[in-house]
Amino acid sequence: MKKTAKTAIVTAFAVCGMTAFAAAMTPGSYTGSSDSVGGPLTVEVTVSESAIENIEVTECSDTKGVGDVAIDRLVPMMLDNQSINVDTVSGATLTSIFLKNAVKNALAEAGADADEFQEKISYAAEAQSDMETDIVVVGGGLAGMSAVTEAAGSGIQVVLVEKLAYLGGDAIVSDQGCVNTFNPPVDTGFAEAVTSLAEKDIPIRLAEYPGIGEDASIAVEDTGDFDVMYKLVGHMRDSAESDGALILLDTPATGLLVEDGAVKGVTAQPKGQDEFSIHAKAVILCTGGFSSNSELVDEYLPYAQGARKMGLGGNTGDALEWIREVNGKTVMLDAADSSFMLANPMTGAAASFWMAGNNYVNELGEAITDDASYNLGAEAVYRTVGGEHVWNMYSVSDAEAQGITSFLEKSVHNKTAVFYESMEEIAKAYDMPSLVDTLKARGYEDSEKWYVMEGIASIYGTYGGIGVDIDSRVLNENDEAVPGLYAAGEVIGSREYQQNGAYGGGLAPALTVGYIAARTAADDIAR
Repeated sequence: MKKTAKTAIVTAFAVCGMTAFAAAMTPGSYTGSSDSVGGPLTVEVTVSESAIENIEVTECSDTKGVGDVAIDRLVPMMLDNQSINVDTVSGATLTSIFLKNAVKNALAEAGADADEFQEKISYAAEAQSDMETDIVVVGGGLAGMSAVTEAAGSGIQVVLVEKLAYLGGDAIVSDQGCVNTFNPPVDTGFAEAVTSLAEKDIPIRLAEYPGIGEDASIAVEDTGDFDVMYKLVGHMRDSAESDGALILLDTPATGLLVEDGAVKGVTAQPKGQDEFSIHAKAVILCTGGFSSNSELVDEYLPYAQGARKMGLGGNTGDALEWIREVNGKTVMLDAADSSFMLANPMTGAAASFWMAGNNYVNELGEAITDDASYNLGAEAVYRTVGGEHVWNMYSVSDAEAQGITSFLEKSVHNKTAVFYESMEEIAKAYDMPSLVDTLKARGYEDSEKWYVMEGIASIYGTYGGIGVDIDSRVLNENDEAVPGLYAAGEVIGSREYQQNGAYGGGLAPALTVGYIAARTAADDIAR
């Protein structure tokens, strides 16, 4: 049964335990705050002399489907156990930490000693026994959700395991457009995937994308401007589960089951429980790239060594180790580029955007790079100044042209961006003597207004991955399909996916190739 997501305000009651000693607090309600991923996270905590009676989150702008998962889980744990020293939620570590800090600050206002309410509390996922299924999907990002939704909707028995505590992966924090970047023959797969989802009563349709054309992107009918992927993933989960799919969260896969060179399933281990086996006729790997694995980044992408990591932390390259047992092929692990973005130094929120219009400057207001993209531009920033703090100047006219004004206004509200009336005002506020000349040299007028974001160039995605054929079958080093093994999403993240020049890990490729992998696996099983 899908749990209803709650955001912004969460109230929990139930006091089931007491601390081992009486806390000398003044009864009443107290406010605590902490700077979180999306901006301030504020709580109101009600206490008696010796207990926490209630915790209400009154302000939180962290990512939907991530921050609210942490809040929904941790607030009851704090109340039930009378402790703020509770396990962080997998993939929502920062929200977990900032929530605990906010509650701690409120308790301090109430007069609690810093050592009180600190008993270590852990949680465990539901234990599982060995099971059998037709298809097991490993990873619940957009590619994995596309695969499990298509498989379940086709009447195939399917299990999905996800190591984080929620679904969607980095897709739900992505600022990318879901734009079809494939060339023939794979380009038609995008329309087929969207049509298939629509036939499952998911409110999705093909849409025009500026500068590219009709049917080049998607629209999800019941979304706001910036929760498209969050809503889409929720619809996909509802559809898959209603069609009989079993989705297991907090349950990382630990390896492949292999017999005579063929993949026969996976092993997995729910958080805090014993390992179990899922025997399957097909395995679809949707485990993401390796940008969150410092050792692999250092090995394959030495230019990015030491770069700050951005994203939700699930992209650790697990499957790259697993496929060695079947002599699996890898491609472009040492790609010349990877995915960079400017990230707010305090909260990790995006401080650059995939649209053109980024103006990266140093502390003097000098341009760092001429590349205005969020990706290669941010990488150029990293290659030039490393992990130094830089500033991104985003003009109001650029924001309006790209349709992201509401996002920037939200960033101002969350204190991850600052609005200025003129470039001269910015230059004075930040003591940047070269800024006005830098921006005027780029054609901006004196009358332009600005949003300013501070950030650090950070890595969030990789372009190398597992080699697959045109139908998403994993290949071995002899370019032969490994029986029973398929892959989709950033785990196949080559810029040269099937020589058509598309990046396998973007949103539209993930949606498309997840669908293709499910169809191929189903066809192979039927044969």
